[in-house]
Amino acid sequence: MSNQSFYLFQLQKIDRRLDQITSRMSQIDSQLKNDQVLAEARKLYDSSAQALKKLMDQLDLVEKKSTEKRVKIEISESSLYGGSVKNPKELSGLQQEIASLKSFLQNLENEQIELMVGSEGQQLVVDKNRLALDQATLKNEVDNQHLYDEKKDLMNEINRINIEKSAITQQINHESLYLYETLRKSKKGIAVAKIEDQCCTICGSQLPPAECQMAKSSTQITLCSSCGRILYAD
Repeated sequence: MSNQSFYLFQLQKIDRRLDQITSRMSQIDSQLKNDQVLAEARKLYDSSAQALKKLMDQLDLVEKKSTEKRVKIEISESSLYGGSVKNPKELSGLQQEIASLKSFLQNLENEQIELMVGSEGQQLVVDKNRLALDQATLKNEVDNQHLYDEKKDLMNEINRINIEKSAITQQINHESLYLYETLRKSKKGIAVAKIEDQCCTICGSQLPPAECQMAKSSTQITLCSSCGRILYAD
């Protein structure tokens, strides 16, 4: 029978390394997601783009209204000068209507000019913020390239370690593996304690010679009488 405590000790080394890798990858993901400079650049760009869209929508509406007024003016002038209307009162009414439409159209054209100027100015702001966002994105990619590289290396290491872990796990019986996993959950990830100078290296308790000798046995699992962890002896 293989020495279960030996393989459990090796398994623990692997699991602790996997825990470290998982923790580090979580930190990397957090760093990659929380670039404040990039986030602020994106926020400014989005805000300016929305403001530009609002101006362009207003400009489209004013242009539509202006077109409608021009059409009405053309129709009214055609009636006024086409000879189809003879009644002086109706002619006077058409003249007043045309004057009112032209006055309204003038106001629309003035508003249109203001919106066009405003849109051009806002477009410059959008272009500036777009450039700043592109620069921030590029800087973020350059600055974080080492993080991407590190994450890639860690993922490759996980693949290698899992192959090694599978080979070791095959040497451990189900009862010992179940005990190990149970202790890992209840003992903050450390289920196996190595014996050095007849002491448990995790809790520091002095171990009886008989207990140390039992820990070297390949036929049984020995637990530390103090902390309850699996004991491993060279």
